[in-house]
Amino acid sequence: MARIIPNRKFRNLSIGICCLVAIAIGCCWGCQKTVASSSSGSTSQSVTLVISGDTAGWIVPCGCTSAQSGGLLRRATLVGNAGKTESTIVADVGGAASGISDYHRTKFESILRGELAMGLAAHNLGQSELALGPEVLKEIMTELYVPFLSANTLDSSGAKICPSAITVTCDGATYLLIGVVDPSFATPDVRVSDPKEAILKTIETLRLPEWEGIFVLAYCPQEKLMELASQLPEVDAIVGGPTGQTLSPQKKGATIVCSATNKGKFVVQLNRKEVASGWQATVVEVDASLQDQPMQVSNLNDFRRRLADADFPAGSTAVGHFNSTGAEGDLHYSGNDSCLKCHVRDREHWTTTKHAHAWESLKPNQSHVDPFCQQCHTTGYAQSGGFQTISSSLSMVNVGCESCHGPSSLHVAEPARRTPWLARDQCLICHDRENSPNFKYDEYWATIVHGVKIESSAAASGKKVEVQ
Repeated sequence: MARIIPNRKFRNLSIGICCLVAIAIGCCWGCQKTVASSSSGSTSQSVTLVISGDTAGWIVPCGCTSAQSGGLLRRATLVGNAGKTESTIVADVGGAASGISDYHRTKFESILRGELAMGLAAHNLGQSELALGPEVLKEIMTELYVPFLSANTLDSSGAKICPSAITVTCDGATYLLIGVVDPSFATPDVRVSDPKEAILKTIETLRLPEWEGIFVLAYCPQEKLMELASQLPEVDAIVGGPTGQTLSPQKKGATIVCSATNKGKFVVQLNRKEVASGWQATVVEVDASLQDQPMQVSNLNDFRRRLADADFPAGSTAVGHFNSTGAEGDLHYSGNDSCLKCHVRDREHWTTTKHAHAWESLKPNQSHVDPFCQQCHTTGYAQSGGFQTISSSLSMVNVGCESCHGPSSLHVAEPARRTPWLARDQCLICHDRENSPNFKYDEYWATIVHGVKIESSAAASGKKVEVQ
């Protein structure tokens, strides 16, 4: 197998049982010829494409509850299971990154390493990839040898960012994968042309006597996917990106259209057992019945080692959306010890709750080094006086008093001033649908509420006291 690498010599890379070739149409790398690929010589036409999309930074599910779907560890097992019986082609529609900070780039690169370990044939540029910018993408291609593709993107100078398409040879049959992204995802550094025109130009330029299959990876909204499918009878299937929920396979004329999305929880499988039977598409959930693949476990552990070494400052990670209402002006976080002097009983009760051990709950799998997890298992993440780094802020780990009552500096200085937040309104910030799908407000609240005796006494005397 050979593929084009920018500014590098061709290298032989073994991925699965397919041979692939990158086609850089009009590419600035000066590699514009199709590289001949080897063939196994077999005449079998049985092949399965496994196509993921919108991973959105989720190497693994957050792990806050059981039976969560998604993750590279299970996806690799699914790919391996498909490869036991027939040739497989692994591709991604795009949307794998979750931000542009150094932390998000580290995570994105680990996702790409995981995909490469599965035998990745093509990774289309989606919205989150374009947001990183052409220079970062070219650096990643050079360093990791990632087979990015995009037929309709140029950098600000008008140069191609990556190949337009990739051909894959399996058992003597040749397949074409083309990548496009919706023009609405263009950035100041990336120009995006019309997807349909780019697809047709690519097919025309790479005209072969016979393709066994032409597939488009299209990071486009649902209505654009439908429009493309209805206008491109030349294409066997279009697999899309950010449709919110997965799009069940359907046909627009002769072309199958579907999507794999939602944080990598689903993949699309395209299969053709025999030429006469035509292509069949199914959406498959990457669920908890799939075992963790050992190589992906190693990749996850390596990612967490990188995070431990970096110890990214909370303010630099751009993941503080759970605690977006932070300290302002003279208001800042003071820490649990500042509450102990006046709230001894409440502190004693807090130590019996899971909130008091939230940080320790992350340590068994080393996820405490991940800023995404830190934000809900620390107090005042990225806020003034709150958690900043593991090395500097261990006094602010766990879900402390101020996680629910708010930054307390003014209350500490003047106890008559109430803390700024109503505690019961803070629960759903972290106990959301993704992290805590079985959350039952009344049941959970009963385990952590305090000050109840004070409230009851006040009610008996006719006074109105609201527990925060």
